[in-house]
Amino acid sequence: MSLPHTEIANVVLAQLPQTRRECSVVYLDKQMRPAGSDIEVDYKKVLIDQPTVVGFIDLEPEMNWGHACRYVLVNIESGEHRNIDAHFPPFLRENSSDLIVLFKGNKVPPWAVKKSNQTKSS
Repeated sequence: MSLPHTEIANVVLAQLPQTRRECSVVYLDKQMRPAGSDIEVDYKKVLIDQPTVVGFIDLEPEMNWGHACRYVLVNIESGEHRNIDAHFPPFLRENSSDLIVLFKGNKVPPWAVKKSNQTKSS
């Protein structure tokens, strides 16, 4: 049985360091990744070994190209998660149209936020 979307979102939001809240943006991929699939993080394939939703925390959204960011892989059945610290956002490589904004820090200018179909909270 899958966790509610709000619980998965809360797991991802909990991975945002408190000291970086005001200057970060948190996204959630609406797409569930099945076990056996993979995602690309910093130009390397990462195997998904359980049904997973991917969160993305942009720790420096005003920077271009490589900068501090974090991927959060959340098991949709248990809520267990794995953090992957990275340097490149998903917007540069793959279709990121399924990303929704979960959170935008107060100091993040609107131009630094990847446009998404829906914003959950700010």
